[in-house]
Amino acid sequence: MAKTLTQPALAWPGILVLLAGQLLPLVDFSIINVALSAISRDLGASHTELELVVAVYGIAFAVSLALGGRLGDRLGRRRLFIWGAALFGLASLLCGLAVNVPMLLAARVLQGMGAALAVPQILATLHVSLKGETHSKVIGAYGSVGGVAFIIGQVLGGLLVSWNIAGLGWRSVFLINLPICLAILWAAPRWVPQTRSDHAPGLDLKGAGLLALILSCLLLAMSLGPVLGWPLWAKVLPLVAVLLGWALWQVEKRQPFPLLPPRLFALVSMRFGLLLALLFFGSWGGFMFVLALTLQAGLGMSPALSGESFIALGLVFFLVALNSARVNRRLGPVRTLVLGHGIQIPGLALLIATFQSQWPAPAAPCSLPCSNRPLAWGLRSLAASLPGASVLAATRRPLAWRWSWKLAPWCCWCCAPAITV
Repeated sequence: MAKTLTQPALAWPGILVLLAGQLLPLVDFSIINVALSAISRDLGASHTELELVVAVYGIAFAVSLALGGRLGDRLGRRRLFIWGAALFGLASLLCGLAVNVPMLLAARVLQGMGAALAVPQILATLHVSLKGETHSKVIGAYGSVGGVAFIIGQVLGGLLVSWNIAGLGWRSVFLINLPICLAILWAAPRWVPQTRSDHAPGLDLKGAGLLALILSCLLLAMSLGPVLGWPLWAKVLPLVAVLLGWALWQVEKRQPFPLLPPRLFALVSMRFGLLLALLFFGSWGGFMFVLALTLQAGLGMSPALSGESFIALGLVFFLVALNSARVNRRLGPVRTLVLGHGIQIPGLALLIATFQSQWPAPAAPCSLPCSNRPLAWGLRSLAASLPGASVLAATRRPLAWRWSWKLAPWCCWCCAPAITV
């Protein structure tokens, strides 16, 4: 592990600033979901364009993440953290001012890049600045931020859209980031120590560029291909991605400091973990996108009620994440993994029952494609990606609402995605 030039003390005010910086990008993964219907109406966005609004943020974040970590090691982690927060705030402003879909997409790309500059510096700073019991507690809190961000994103997004503050509507889900970013920019120089590596690895620009092209090819093909009837270019792009993947492999083998070290892929555990992560997080993201649209377009919920339907899931995710390390130590990684996946079955059954009782006739016409028969049944299949008991809270029936809070903790405590992760 690379050493650090300076290891000044990191007190709780600085820790809170870093955790706020971790929370903000994660919130933007989920806060957009409940605003999609409003964006579609206001900007005339198609279903494919809505998919891109969600996806380009994650793609930009994923492509830039490793490069952001390298830059922090070389230039200073606090400096990159501040730059990332500033870029994220500027991009949020541009999202809120967007007058068409292309402008919104470009701003979302900038948001992902800003998040990728800031996020790697947080964990690195915590590791090099904290020791002992404090380090363990803070790392536990860092892991639990995902559950908190999920709750805040879904609930706050629904409330902001419903309240329509100053007539901003969906734009407020982006503009709410501005005061938080300003607070981080003010507090970080005062309470976050500056650290950097004294043996920082070089930048793998070729690898980063090829990785960006690979992900872009796959994204365009998967997002636009089904909608456009799989034209020739959509069929060719995955093949291009395979060729680029081979080129990336050859480049990384010759790099002194590769972005994706080939030796890691020689480990069976690494290959197995990557496969599971691809399946789990891929289905999770697709599920959240489809469900957020379906609750409003299919079940006729308001954005606020749609957001509130995820509270149980987020709370249980947070609680289980705090205890997942203890469960893992007691059962071992394989048994914990099986437990996390296997006990999702009761939640899935409850989710299917809930949608079966609340869903309009599958063949009923609707203005959005979320209500047709294939997607209605597809939603039931996608439900396997998380415990469905929490979605019972989405129903408008008071009896089901009360029962959801009785059943959701029971089902989710053992089978929440936090255990699997």
